[in-house]
Amino acid sequence: YYLFNLAYFHFYTGNFSQALELIPETFQDLYYYFNSRRLELMAYYELKSELATYKISAYKMLISRTGAKQFPASYLVSQSNFINVLLQIFNSAPGDKERSQQLVQRIDSKPFIAEREWLLEKARQIARF
Repeated sequence: YYLFNLAYFHFYTGNFSQALELIPETFQDLYYYFNSRRLELMAYYELKSELATYKISAYKMLISRTGAKQFPASYLVSQSNFINVLLQIFNSAPGDKERSQQLVQRIDSKPFIAEREWLLEKARQIARF
């Protein structure tokens, strides 16, 4: 749990590589496990890693296979919304102001979405390139 929190610290201070190194591979607590996988996705996105798309697909599969048995529906919706919006951001062309605005509206319209503020920041960055 300490390493996970330290990874979050490094992520939010901009040290994405260090954050990736610290994220534990497993957790007995599934909420922490899902949160650690989500943090991993965010770090790969920030690093513009080629692994990001593969990790996104793996997380999507994890949600569909494990989630329904273990989590409340609202939690699963927040995770699915996170993945769907992250994919849309990932596939958006830099400098597309209209797309950026659409993504911000989609994020704002969803009552359940994990990492809302981070996704909003990334959606707004699309317009600034």
